Amino acid sequence: MHEAANSKEGIWKIAKWARTKSHLPLEPAKMPDLQWQGAQLGTVSGKARALYERFYPETEADLEDIADRDF
Repeated sequence: MHEAANSKEGIWKIAKWARTKSHLPLEPAKMPDLQWQGAQLGTVSGKARALYERFYPETEADLEDIADRDF
């Protein structure tokens, strides 16, 4: 605000914003594009899949030591 107030163009930009956009709701937060396995992911589904694979990897459990599996 201080820098904009010190120039003629800046104060008019603030005035225009106040007239046209100050009453609008804030834009929702956007996650930046991700780099995953050599690919740039920009879609929501692509980012979700990459995060899922990173934080919830598929692993096989060793069930050999469970004696009684019948309930």
